[in-house]
Amino acid sequence: GRIIGWSEHIDPSHPVTKKLKPNRDIHLALQAIAPSSGVFRLVTASALLEGGVSPLRSYCYTKFKGTWLQEYHLTNRNPNGCNHLTEAIATTDNSYLAFVSHNELSSDQLKKISQQLGFDQRYSYFGLPYELSVAQIPQDSLTRAKTALGFQGSKMNVLHAALLMGAIASDGKVRSPRLVERIIDEEGREISAPQFPPMAQGVSPS
Repeated sequence: GRIIGWSEHIDPSHPVTKKLKPNRDIHLALQAIAPSSGVFRLVTASALLEGGVSPLRSYCYTKFKGTWLQEYHLTNRNPNGCNHLTEAIATTDNSYLAFVSHNELSSDQLKKISQQLGFDQRYSYFGLPYELSVAQIPQDSLTRAKTALGFQGSKMNVLHAALLMGAIASDGKVRSPRLVERIIDEEGREISAPQFPPMAQGVSPS
């Protein structure tokens, strides 16, 4: 969770900036103003693994393009379109994730893993103002599938995204972010910053 540094920039003339409505009182990297998008697909993949889906089990489904996900994509099995979780994540196969998350995950399962990976969780002893990353997981099947793909329902700040990626790349735990590593007082004595527990439970390292 040690923060080495960050940089941030936003173009005030860009048309998207007006839609995001950034808060000038909070660092841009600490504002939850944008959809979590592809990052949330890693939450969905983690939920599938935690739910017992084998990363090499093949599922067949009907593909869709872009964000044009419809109800029949969640139930229609097409023998000409098959994939497994490992390849689906590597190739950003949204059709696979929509179909398998609908058939293998409940709203409660997806909500639980999102919280274990830091959504709706506050940082411990963090000294700067920030906006909470949030994930609203609906019960409706089509809306839930779109949420599982990060198309809607969740927003996150950039710091949380970095912490989440660190968790997946290491031991599965979402570390508490820290800005100060040590303090040196006026007499030259060095005081190490305390080690805080993980901000969220995380998922299995496997």
